[in-house]
Amino acid sequence: GSPATALLYVPFVPLDHDPAADLYRAWQVILIGASVVITAFALPRRSRLPAALVGAGALLWGYPFAESIGLGQVDGYIMLALAIAIWASVRDKWRLVGAALGIATLLKISPGLLLVYLVLRGRRAVVLPAIISAGALLLLATVVGRPGDTVKWVTDVLPEVDTPVHIGGLT
Repeated sequence: GSPATALLYVPFVPLDHDPAADLYRAWQVILIGASVVITAFALPRRSRLPAALVGAGALLWGYPFAESIGLGQVDGYIMLALAIAIWASVRDKWRLVGAALGIATLLKISPGLLLVYLVLRGRRAVVLPAIISAGALLLLATVVGRPGDTVKWVTDVLPEVDTPVHIGGLT
């Protein structure tokens, strides 16, 4: 992941390992729960409660949720950014959509496809806020973390994102 991913773990560093891991996992559950609620608020008023209940049920029932929490992934942050983007898109707040997608894309490259889709659909207002939010988060990670890590990520890791992976003769 990007240096911004490491930044998200910084508040838990002062704690011992086990309490930090438990607190981080609890925080992820809260973020994911908030994501379900925010997404439900993108729906008409009468559909919100049923949608939130179905969303919460699907999360609690599903193995991927437990696995993500167990592994200590940053999925809660990504889901929160995507939920904000969904909520904002329903309200035609395209700059907020862009800012949220910029953060989600910095944490995991695949939300960038949503930015490409929106630009292709004529929603160019998402581009600058996406760049600014991703850049601000990366700058914060650079200032708080080790600047050399950001330089290495930008010069060595990021260019490899579009390089095909060869697995057993398959590309």
